[in-house]
Order: sequence, then structure tokens, then C-alpha cells
Amino acid sequence: MIVSHEHKFIFVRTEKTAGSSVQRALAAICGPDDIVTGGVCGGSRDRRPAWSKRIPFRTGSLRRYFPSQFGFHTHSTIAQVRRSLGRRLCDSYFKFAIERNPWDRQLSLYCQRKKKGQRRKTGRGGGDASADFRRDMQSWIYRGLHYTRLQNWGVYTIDNRVAVDFIIRYEDLQGGLNHVLREIGVDESLELLRQRSEWREQKGTYRESYTPELRDLIGRWYWREIEALGYEF
Repeated sequence: MIVSHEHKFIFVRTEKTAGSSVQRALAAICGPDDIVTGGVCGGSRDRRPAWSKRIPFRTGSLRRYFPSQFGFHTHSTIAQVRRSLGRRLCDSYFKFAIERNPWDRQLSLYCQRKKKGQRRKTGRGGGDASADFRRDMQSWIYRGLHYTRLQNWGVYTIDNRVAVDFIIRYEDLQGGLNHVLREIGVDESLELLRQRSEWREQKGTYRESYTPELRDLIGRWYWREIEALGYEF
């Protein structure tokens, strides 16, 4: 995520929505006092209290729940940002996030995990991970053992209400970024370099990987963003 005091914007980063690509592009215009999490090149560094840097273990989980003490997490929520910065300052900045069709997003998450597991075992990515998607996602054992239910809705909402000024649609990523740049008064174009796209081999649309039962399960999981943003299967 990014808090840019120079351009007065806040980017809260959701999962499986090309957030790393957008963050990298925006980091290039950030100033020395801006906050950029995750060690992304360009702009400033992620700022956290000096004392927390002396802790002899990684503080990622602590950042997720205690950003005021340990610094912002890559996926800090807009509610956490507001508490840390203060409501007046937060409300005066242009706030935005990215969202993606939940059915497409779920398949992408699965393929990424599957390919990573294959690489650890064989050193290669293997075949199309979507082949096992239906079997595993309909297994309550698999869902119990793995992180499968994304929490993007809580990143850009407060009390189940959208609390950002704009949501970029993953389906029109460049167009959405261009809109953000106009809103924050940046008169230049930023090229998006898509990262981590190798996780999923495109063989048709995401719909071909779903059964009616699995389609309905994902619809129940993410009904809030589906309803709020008008997504359809």
C-alpha cells in the first residue's frame, strides 16, 4: 500500500488484483516522505518505528494487526490507515483500491498456490493448475487446510461500506490507473508491468473451470463485492 503526502493519495492494496504492478508504477512518482510498503523500488521506503527494527523476528503478522506500532502491512485496510493518520487527513486524500471479478480472482489464487507448490517440488511450474480447481475447491478438507477465502472487501470498506473514492476494475487496469492519475493531478502516463502473470496459463475463460455448485459457493463467499460492484459470473 502507499500513502503519498506529496500527491495526496492513499492506495490500499487488495489480493490477486495486480496490486504489486500498480504499486510499483505509483512508487516511481512518490516523494521522500511518502510511505511505500513491501520494499518496492522508487519513492521512499516503508517507515516504521526504529525500535521495532531491533526485534529479532519478522513483524509481518504484527503489522497486519498493529500498524500504529509496527508500521503498515502491505495489505493494511483503509480503517487502519484512517486510525493511524487521523480521519481529517485521511478523508482529505484521494483513496482508491483495485477489485476483480471474484470467480476469476478465486481461480487465479488457486493457480498461484498450485504452481508455487510444483516449483518447490520440481523446480518447474508444471501444467495448467486449473485442471484440479474443481476437485480441490469443492473439498472441505482442502479448504480447511489452505487459505482460500480472500478478505478484499475488508480492505477498502469500513462497517461494510465502501470507504475509498474510487475502485479500479482489474478488467480495465490501465484505464483505471489513468483515471487515478488525473484525479491526483499527475500529468504523465505510467506503464504497468504485469507481474506474477505466469501463475496461470490461459486456456479459455475462468467459467470453464467451474461447476454450478462451485459457482454458487464463490457467489455466497463474496456476495458483498458482487452486489456492490455489479459483478456477474
